[in-house]
Amino acid sequence: MTSNRKIISAVAAVGLLLAVLWYFSQGPRTIVDGGYTYQNASDDLVRLELIQPGNLVLRQFTVTGEARGMWYFEGSFPVEVLGKDGKVIAQAPASAITDWMTEEFVPFRVTLDVGSYSGPATLVLKRDNPSSLPENDASLSVPIEVFDAQ
Repeated sequence: MTSNRKIISAVAAVGLLLAVLWYFSQGPRTIVDGGYTYQNASDDLVRLELIQPGNLVLRQFTVTGEARGMWYFEGSFPVEVLGKDGKVIAQAPASAITDWMTEEFVPFRVTLDVGSYSGPATLVLKRDNPSSLPENDASLSVPIEVFDAQ
């Protein structure tokens, strides 16, 4: 009977290993929810205030929201604005407003300036990843429209 248990345990271990390998071979998880695109993330990790998909923004605008402490590194995380061609037209670090060394939500703020650009764009909030390991990358993207108020 002991020999059968060892075989069953070995088969179960191999099955579990194969399931884990399959899961990680699927690549990044992308969730689109109401116009927000989460890459290896969700609204339980990062949330925007005021800016919603399709919002009009000025060439200089402020982004606020909240992110869990693990989203930050040394109290900040990168934020970018991509033009319609996908190239970065603005970038700046979002800064924690309160203590970021927690697993709870921490409010953030960043002001971005896209220069003379106007038109469709994408706001991207990236989890700070000092390890540079792709499996630690995560982001929230939202389409916006930059307009010239003059």
